[in-house]
Amino acid sequence: MRTMIPCWRSASVHRGTTLASLGSTTGKRSSVMRNEIIDLPYVVTWHMPVRIRAGLGLAENVRGPEEALHCLTYRWPASEGSCFDAARRKCVLALEKRAACEDARDIFVSAAIEARMLA
Repeated sequence: MRTMIPCWRSASVHRGTTLASLGSTTGKRSSVMRNEIIDLPYVVTWHMPVRIRAGLGLAENVRGPEEALHCLTYRWPASEGSCFDAARRKCVLALEKRAACEDARDIFVSAAIEARMLA
């Protein structure tokens, strides 16, 4: 998921420019100013990761709703259960900023307990 942040810069700044590549503009003025869009990755993380173990594999940390949704979609042992469905819905809503991120974490923990994956 990406977020668009408006940024006032000189006409030489182009779409897709990262903040790190802009450098310092101290002491530089431009008579031509326009509104440019800088495309930055938007990552949502939880205050504390959830530790899970898939099968006999190593335990791993899930740090946010995007990682949780990936686990639920591709690595979950059973694609059913009330907590499983609720966790997928809540993770999507959290990524769309329509639900609290920590609510997605809570229901993901419940889904991990239901699937016996909580490490």
